Amino acid sequence: GYVGFALDVYGKGVLGSSVEENTRLMTPFMEDRNHLQERLTVAYETLKQQPQVEASNIAAIGYCFGGLCVLDMVRSGLALAGVASFHGILKPSSQQKNNAPSKSKVLILHGDKDPMVAFDDLQQCRAELAKLGCDWRMHIYSQALHAFTNPDANDPKLGTVYNKQADAHSSLLLWDFLRELFDVPSSE
Repeated sequence: GYVGFALDVYGKGVLGSSVEENTRLMTPFMEDRNHLQERLTVAYETLKQQPQVEASNIAAIGYCFGGLCVLDMVRSGLALAGVASFHGILKPSSQQKNNAPSKSKVLILHGDKDPMVAFDDLQQCRAELAKLGCDWRMHIYSQALHAFTNPDANDPKLGTVYNKQADAHSSLLLWDFLRELFDVPSSE
């Protein structure tokens, strides 16, 4: 009963295979958030046109840079039922022009020890979501770093370390969030 859609932000199946390459691929979009938001909007509009998709029931989920992307979809004013950001980059866009209220629900799952998110970015993200009128919630895992859902993450120097408890709990919160968005009763 659900449609899955994976967005290829970089285009043509390009994937980074190292921290340096991932940074090189992300940087142009971090520097030009309007360009990123244009790509996200095209993807959203493409998804809405699919005959199997109920346009009023679209949610987006992202991890790391993808977490920033789903938040930028809300910032762009896209009519999403909700978004979930896992250890996302929370930096607000200084280029953002949309100030229209948003009906999107937002779930942010964040590691308190994530070195890739400055405390000011966290606070600014909260203020920005409040200003947009979003129904937002944030869960912060006290001992989690960046990439806490990735079992292959094991680089304490970089600040990317898997956290089994945060991974399991954040997955449960996501399922509860999706059930709430789509008014699906719990299976319990």
